Amino acid sequence: MRLVVALLATAMFLAAQHVVFVWHLHQPPYYVPESAVPTGVGKGVAEAPWVRLWTGKAYYPMLLLVERSGVKVTFDVTPTLLEQIEMYASGRLTDKYLQVSLKNADELTGAEKAFILERFFDISWEVQIPKYPRYKCLLDRRNALLQTASPEEIVGYFSESDYRDLQTLFNMAWINEMLLKEDPDLRPIYLKAVGSDCNTHFTEEEKAVVLKKQMQYPKLFLEKLAQLFRRGQIDVVMTPYYYPIAPLVENTSNALYTDPGIITLPKPFAHPEDIYSQVAASQQKFKTFFKSQLLGVWPPELAVDDQFVKILSDSGIRYTVADQVALERYLGRAPSLEELHSPWARYGVLVFFRDVELSNWVGFAGSARSRAVGEEQAAQEFLELLNSRLTGYVVVALDGENPWEWYPNDGYIFLSTIYSVLRGKTLTLREAASQATPRAMERPLPTSSWDWGGSLATWIGEWEENLAWRILQEARQTAKNKAWRELLYPAEAGDWFWWYGRDRESPREDVFDALFRGIVKKYYVKTGLTYNYTWPLDVPIHFRSNYAVDWAGAPYRNLIFGEAENATLTVEVYSASANTAAPGQAEGIRAVAHWGPVDFWGGAWRDLYFAPMRYAGDVGNNDLYAISLKLRPGRYEFVFIAQGSNDYFATSMGMNYRVEVVPRTDGDVCGVELEKVEVYDGGGHLLAVYTGNGSAYVGGTLKAYYKVCSSGAAYVAASIAYIRPDANESWDETYVFAAPVGNGVYVAQFKLNYSGVFALRAKAMASNVAYSAPTYIHVAGGPGPRAVDGNPEDWVGQPPPAPGVAVSMYELIITDPADDQYKFYRADWNWPPTDDLDAAELRLYLDGNYLYGLVKLHKLSNIYAPYVMIAIGLPGAGFSEWLPDWSDTKLSFGWSYVIGINYGKEKPLFIFDNSWSPKYVGQIARSGNVIEFAIPLDDLPSLKTATELYITAVVFANNYGGIWDPGKHGAYDPTTGIYISEDYYASNVYDVFGQAPTWKEVYGGWANGDYTIDFYVRVQILDGKII
Repeated sequence: MRLVVALLATAMFLAAQHVVFVWHLHQPPYYVPESAVPTGVGKGVAEAPWVRLWTGKAYYPMLLLVERSGVKVTFDVTPTLLEQIEMYASGRLTDKYLQVSLKNADELTGAEKAFILERFFDISWEVQIPKYPRYKCLLDRRNALLQTASPEEIVGYFSESDYRDLQTLFNMAWINEMLLKEDPDLRPIYLKAVGSDCNTHFTEEEKAVVLKKQMQYPKLFLEKLAQLFRRGQIDVVMTPYYYPIAPLVENTSNALYTDPGIITLPKPFAHPEDIYSQVAASQQKFKTFFKSQLLGVWPPELAVDDQFVKILSDSGIRYTVADQVALERYLGRAPSLEELHSPWARYGVLVFFRDVELSNWVGFAGSARSRAVGEEQAAQEFLELLNSRLTGYVVVALDGENPWEWYPNDGYIFLSTIYSVLRGKTLTLREAASQATPRAMERPLPTSSWDWGGSLATWIGEWEENLAWRILQEARQTAKNKAWRELLYPAEAGDWFWWYGRDRESPREDVFDALFRGIVKKYYVKTGLTYNYTWPLDVPIHFRSNYAVDWAGAPYRNLIFGEAENATLTVEVYSASANTAAPGQAEGIRAVAHWGPVDFWGGAWRDLYFAPMRYAGDVGNNDLYAISLKLRPGRYEFVFIAQGSNDYFATSMGMNYRVEVVPRTDGDVCGVELEKVEVYDGGGHLLAVYTGNGSAYVGGTLKAYYKVCSSGAAYVAASIAYIRPDANESWDETYVFAAPVGNGVYVAQFKLNYSGVFALRAKAMASNVAYSAPTYIHVAGGPGPRAVDGNPEDWVGQPPPAPGVAVSMYELIITDPADDQYKFYRADWNWPPTDDLDAAELRLYLDGNYLYGLVKLHKLSNIYAPYVMIAIGLPGAGFSEWLPDWSDTKLSFGWSYVIGINYGKEKPLFIFDNSWSPKYVGQIARSGNVIEFAIPLDDLPSLKTATELYITAVVFANNYGGIWDPGKHGAYDPTTGIYISEDYYASNVYDVFGQAPTWKEVYGGWANGDYTIDFYVRVQILDGKII
């Protein structure tokens, strides 16, 4: 009783109002006919059942409610919807769902049963299915089985009766509750379903009744629609024929007005003439069906701009509808209620703005409130909100199908209640336009839609949407006549773009994707034109799986190709859930290459290209995808998209991957090879020169020189790539152009930013392309400690030829040839074994805390044979020129320290520090013929501040910890023919690092010499490092 009183009170307050309901009824063309469109002939199978199902769930019942209540409303019946309802009514159109439903349950194939299990729950699980307990039981059982299996794998878990019940319940659930209760044939079946339990079953006869009724609704709808229009109880408006988003078809760059940061086509799709043509096609369709003139147009998605209103005006359209946000954009502020509830005139067209709060209340809040308090009470709440709008033309405009699935009684009680109160207070749009006094719109109407904030981003901006637009653009620019253009109008429908991208998700997006691509494919078949865009039309644009992509990346930053070669690009994808770590291609993962040409790096893309990539193998735990492209000369930026349940955009540290293609020349390349690699530190000091593999430090620079064999002009580029230790594959490859330095030599420079092993290679590009072999550079984190373990691998400097001296990688390296040691001791003595006294290499390295050394002999079979001394002198200082331990050997400088290595002493490593007595220090290790040592600089304090050093290193023979006299008396030198006598004393040295042959300089005793080793190395110290 309180509800009735409230409704009467509400009716009293509505005296000054005119309420204009506009119900938007639309479905895209689920059937793509083979004949030209619009179609009047043909028979086919729709890819989706929604035209048929919504006709019984909403379209036809809404007409009945209008007729019974006496209210006046407006319906937007889109031409594509009307056309398909006509085809259903005449028996020229069916759908896959209906075909499967019509089959006896005992005749269903396995594939059809799987289709039923997958698709026959396509209705609200929260509202519709729970009305029928048997239906809910089947849903719960199916969902439980799908946790571990696919629909194809669970068909055997359902009986013939189960499938028949699903055929019946699915189709019945898609009939409005009002029809189910009122129809004497349907009511018993409906009541049986409402009172069912998990053991209830339906018969083939009951199913046949449901399907028969459902197939009658299209014809009943058409008859009632025409009848109510003739009476004037309803007005009918239409959209441009195939539901194009007008501002975007006019020019896709219009999206920038609503979303300034959006990504659109660099070369806009811009065909306002298509909007003119589609409006004209709708006018013809309207005239054919209603025998009247089309006066009003519903903008698809209420997407409007000033140009669209002008097109309507030029086409003779008198009124249209826009969203409240369009008026807000025009005014630059929120409109008053008087402004909102008045039509505005632009180019002679009246624009009615819908009341967003009221419209969305019916579309969204009303269903939730109806589920909470019932549809009758929810209707009262809506009327109370409506009552706050006291004057003007209050436009309530929204979808006429989607809300009702979420109302507990399919919305018929809600609408009946509202209509009963508003009888006599409603107008059609046609009536409102004829009697209203519009406000003048003196400035252009801004671009907007009914999406959030007036945005157009639902239909463009995401990569799938942009790809679809680009495919459409490619086709549209070839449509040279009216017939060809008409073939593409269905592809301009906003429905396809609505479902592309991640902003709208549906389990049936594959249907919309297939329809869009099917329309474009049909265009090329009909016209005989060749499709040339990079995305194959047989490959779905839409892709989703149940596997998440965790990471994706390409193994390069920028590449350079010659026009004469294909650009082969790869990307790696990792997914834990898809198990890309397993051998072979992981299920449910796809990779897409996306690129565009640029004038300069980081600049705007001049076009958009997309292409699917092929699986190319495994790299570690990742799947590798590749693509080979024939690119024109120029610069391109790439992004790679790895798809699963998500989209992962692979970039190079936030930057697009860069690819440059150089033009083909008339030259010919016959080869490329490395000449040398120069290694510099961060201060520009040359550290090493390699002719093959080498080493460097982080923060340093490489200059790679390549010799190019070519005739004619050629481009030369070089790359550096990190070698991944997990897969021994290249990563972060970076190409640069190499500069000519003369004589066919080119140089490329690379900065070393992190440690690891890097591969260098070069390529020369002309009429053909040639690559060099790779060169590998080990890059250490920086000069640091050496491991004293006898393993020389952490000594990275490039040695000079023997004999020779070099400073490389902050290492002093002195090399000595083999077999140049003193050998002419007395024949009757068997000590020492001179093969173990042959110096090979000395390395010294300072790290600020230690002096590290490496001593290498050509052979070392007896560790007790050699006694190595390394003398270190400083300018202006020195303890003595004579080496200690009765060496009979003099230097050409005074030493401050002598480092001794003698395994015959108490400890093998020691120093003489301004003293003739050894001091045991540091660490030492030996492996084979290599000895390594480290001495703290605290034990060599003068080295901490030294800027220059003198170095001489020698090999003596050990004699119980001392120095062995080589046995010179009576020894014979066959080279000089001299016998050595005790009258001539000589140095006891067997070999000198870096001096060959040793005897020429050392054994001065043979020629009355001075026992002096004249050979020494002078090195510079800068910032504690040898340079």
